[in-house]
Amino acid sequence: MQDLRQFQFKNKDQKLGLSKDHLGMVIEALAKYHAGSIALEEKFRQSLLFSSQTHPNFLGMLATCLEVLGNNMLSWSDAKFVEAGYKIQNISKSIVESSKKNNDYNEDEFCVLNHGDCWANNVMFRENDANEPLEVRLVDFQLPVWSSPAIDLLYLLGFGPASDIMYIILDDFFLEKYLTTLKNTMEKLDCKRKPLTLDELKSSMWKRRSLGLISGLIFYPKFVIEADVVGPIKEVLDNQITEVSMYSTPEVVEKLSKVIPLMEEKGYLD
Repeated sequence: MQDLRQFQFKNKDQKLGLSKDHLGMVIEALAKYHAGSIALEEKFRQSLLFSSQTHPNFLGMLATCLEVLGNNMLSWSDAKFVEAGYKIQNISKSIVESSKKNNDYNEDEFCVLNHGDCWANNVMFRENDANEPLEVRLVDFQLPVWSSPAIDLLYLLGFGPASDIMYIILDDFFLEKYLTTLKNTMEKLDCKRKPLTLDELKSSMWKRRSLGLISGLIFYPKFVIEADVVGPIKEVLDNQITEVSMYSTPEVVEKLSKVIPLMEEKGYLD
């Protein structure tokens, strides 16, 4: 395996997240990767039916985290979060079943080979002296799944952005960038499939909106805000660590109080 560090590629600090420029470059890289998978599928005339294996402790962690978050929100100082807390409690009861369907292959959907684990730790950048991104590389392709690109996009947008763009809705900006790059790359690769539309992509993302909740309400606080305390996700799952005290820390409460209204605005809590 090639060591990209010798070519001045490096990871960004996962606690700081990705700037708008860095995130945009990752979005474009994903689109090119997805387009390449379509070209391969058409060339070999068969779906690349990879399916990532869910860790046996993963689903239980989701339900426990959302249940505790919902309970804690009932005592947050701002009363407007009480109703949202009850909604999240209800979601915790169904999150396991909805999560089982997120990676499903549907022949009626526009499907690609998803990276499956695309976030700050699995992308590396080469930057100039001003820390502006010049090149990006996606790494750690251990969880590929042939399904809607909504999977990679919900995962990345859910807990990849830096705080200055995390708390504003920029979905359309990044989705348009993704679709433009996807279409252009498919044309260059002479793909026959009709390009994905914004409405189709949003429909697939809505269908898998539980991924947005998982990314924003579980992964974001657990592996970004509390990264120094919790440790790598594999270690957390292997050791069946269900660390939920994070939902009581002032920093997590303060940041989730900005994330949760955005999710309500998107309809993710309904």
